[in-house]
Amino acid sequence: MSVEQIVTEIEKHIGKIPPVPKNCVRYSIQTKPLEQYVEEQKIQAQSFNELLFEYMDKMGFVSDADFYKKAGMDRRHFSKIKGNDNLIPRRETVMALALALELNLDDAERLLEAAGYHFFQSSTTDVIVKYCIENKHFKRGDVDEALSHFGMKPLLG
Repeated sequence: MSVEQIVTEIEKHIGKIPPVPKNCVRYSIQTKPLEQYVEEQKIQAQSFNELLFEYMDKMGFVSDADFYKKAGMDRRHFSKIKGNDNLIPRRETVMALALALELNLDDAERLLEAAGYHFFQSSTTDVIVKYCIENKHFKRGDVDEALSHFGMKPLLG
């Protein structure tokens, strides 16, 4: 079908839609003020730090040191994340934290989303990390070795 034919079909379809009476406003057109929408979205979303510490509690980490060592990061780096609600770590750091928490894929994606990220199918690193999470290969050394095999840098390297 040519572009002209598609346009003609669309115009015919639009012509079949009855006009909206002037005194009637469709509910789908009504919008909330932007400020109200933003506030509602912020209330529904957990901050990255809140979600991270919720997962740490759920996974039974008694000390921060046990956790940040398992993630392969040093105390100062973890303290910066812990002490600043507005600090968002790099994507690779969030992935390393998800591995240390041994999260399933849904929870790992949720943690990434809380930090403003997501897995990209076009990224070899992301595909490898997703594979490791789905197959419960959580040891950082194993993940870094798999990344190295495909010519990628370690997550916290």
